[in-house]
Parts: sequence; structure tokens; C-alpha cells
Amino acid sequence: MKRAVCLVLFAACLAVPAQAADRQADQSAKAVFAQLAQLVGAWETSTADGKPHQLRYRLSANGYAMVETWTLGPTRESITIYYLDGNRLLASHFC
Repeated sequence: MKRAVCLVLFAACLAVPAQAADRQADQSAKAVFAQLAQLVGAWETSTADGKPHQLRYRLSANGYAMVETWTLGPTRESITIYYLDGNRLLASHFC
């Protein structure tokens, strides 16, 4: 089920128009960000080979950004920051 959440999250980000100038696109980006915010908390799953995989979601910057942290081991962590930029939902990934 946790993997399904990740796939839904990825699909939701792809669904947001990359360059839209109208109000409808603005509302779509905000709606998707609101859906992402519902993931706040800690999640656990495992990779295909059974290694533990932890995900954490938290809101930051007074609710204007969401930080996703993937922990694959004691020294393996990556983050993705989701944020609204006008009428676009953007993500910056660091690993």
C-alpha cells in the first residue's frame, strides 16, 4: 500500500501542467499540493529485495513547502521539496 502512495504522488505531480497561465491551472496545482500535504507523517515499506525503506513527509516554510525524506540506510538519504511557484507545482530532488 505504501508503494501505491508513492506512485499516486508521482502521478499527481505529472498531472500538474508545467506552464499554465489560467486560474484553473492555479487551482489544480493548489489542489495537488493539498493532496500531498495529507501524506504528512512517517511511512515504511521495503524495496523489492526486502531492504527497509522509510519515507517521511513534513510541511515547512509556514506550510508553503513539503519536504519528503527517503531513508534507505544509515548513510543513504535523499530529499524532495515540493512547492508552489505561482500556478505551478514544482519539485526539487536531492540525493
